[in-house]
Amino acid sequence: MNSLIQVLIEQIKNHQIARRIVKYDRRSSSQDYYLGQVWEIINPILQVSVYFLMIFMGLRSYSDRAGGSWGFLSWMLVGMGVYRFISQTINVGSKSVKRQLGIASKMNFPLSIAPQISLLSNLLPLYVLVLLGVGLRLYAHLSVHINLIALVYYFVAAVLFAYGMALLLSTLVIIIPDLSPLIGTALNMGMWLSGVIFPVESMSPVLMDILQLNPTYYLVYGFRNTLFGNEAAFNINWDNMTILFWAITLIIFMVGSHLHLKFKSQFSEYV
Repeated sequence: MNSLIQVLIEQIKNHQIARRIVKYDRRSSSQDYYLGQVWEIINPILQVSVYFLMIFMGLRSYSDRAGGSWGFLSWMLVGMGVYRFISQTINVGSKSVKRQLGIASKMNFPLSIAPQISLLSNLLPLYVLVLLGVGLRLYAHLSVHINLIALVYYFVAAVLFAYGMALLLSTLVIIIPDLSPLIGTALNMGMWLSGVIFPVESMSPVLMDILQLNPTYYLVYGFRNTLFGNEAAFNINWDNMTILFWAITLIIFMVGSHLHLKFKSQFSEYV
């Protein structure tokens, strides 16, 4: 627990440094393109469009229940926005400590903020895709239930889970390099297992119960139910899914913090 508290304090104290690095990385990575940082938005929108065109015809019965084509597209946009934020933060964050080793030694900041840099750089597409999903639903005159308390709750949950995973994997990837390619494969599979582009409710009850144990499912459907659910009132309901999600997140955070602080003095030896 002491390791977790120390890492959280480092995040708060060095948040401005992380923000400055994100701004610098965005400028340097987009300076060769005419559209610059706009590609951060275009790419996920194009990806959602492709999935929508491929899957919409096969899931027409569900799309009708979701409010037709516009309702189904908005449903996909929110799900893709949430999952893309989590997966990109984890994927890029797992390499972040290795990438920031040189900069950290020059700027004198703790390496634990490296995953935070990855997290901050992936916030913009999340905001845009969620807002676009809500906008499309309003355009189609479909019901939208925006509860700010619920939205903040699931946003904080997504941030903590994504950062905890990135922190844990950023340490393990340095110690075990062969783990890196497996992370991308697992994240690609996770998109299909989290109900991002097709409804988990359409599966068999047994499989649905198994997939609902996935923390990303909890977050994806939490955002959707907060925005598009039938009930406007926010009710977390501390049921088994919520308890399991926070138990997993806490364990990941504690293990990740412990391993990071234990091996951080030896990171340069592994690279």
